[in-house]
Amino acid sequence: MNIVSCGVMHPTLGLISVEQQNDNVLLRYQGKEQLIKWDLPENIASLSVDVDKIDFTYIFSPSSYLVKSLYFNGDAFFYRIPDGICFFQEVMVDKFPLLFYKSREGSRVNFNAVNEDKTFSVEIHSIGTEKHAGKDQLYFEYRLINGSCQKTVKLNPGDAAEVAGLFFYQSPGAARWPIFLISDRPVNAVKLAELFP
Repeated sequence: MNIVSCGVMHPTLGLISVEQQNDNVLLRYQGKEQLIKWDLPENIASLSVDVDKIDFTYIFSPSSYLVKSLYFNGDAFFYRIPDGICFFQEVMVDKFPLLFYKSREGSRVNFNAVNEDKTFSVEIHSIGTEKHAGKDQLYFEYRLINGSCQKTVKLNPGDAAEVAGLFFYQSPGAARWPIFLISDRPVNAVKLAELFP
């Protein structure tokens, strides 16, 4: 179901009219109108209301969706960039090692092994730069989840991490877009060089 317009009941503001207008959302509440410029052409799939926010869910494909949140500050609604983990993807894994590059900051990707009862999740928390020896050094902050084991890591291009028997390799050529490889066994440097773009 796609929502073009609807009304939602907010615990403090009362009835809020929500109308999708092309890439944006128009809110009407308490005699005010507020246009939220999101530049999202996808249709709103669902809405949920909490005391301090409204969550809008947009479906991109059967295996990925985005949750955008609007927060109320007492005067108007606003959104945050980044807004934590808000983009969710499901990826089926036929075999390891798996090279992955189709995600962004603020994403959670669940990797499901086809022939095994294994799920490995990667949350991309932030991408930034730090000074090292006077030069800007790119870093990627991830939370790696394998079953009940979790590890938060900050990796530079070419770094690696392991969590409960799954190995995670950050591409040495990674730029502002995460490129990583997941394997169920260690991968040597020669093989990594062959696999990474």
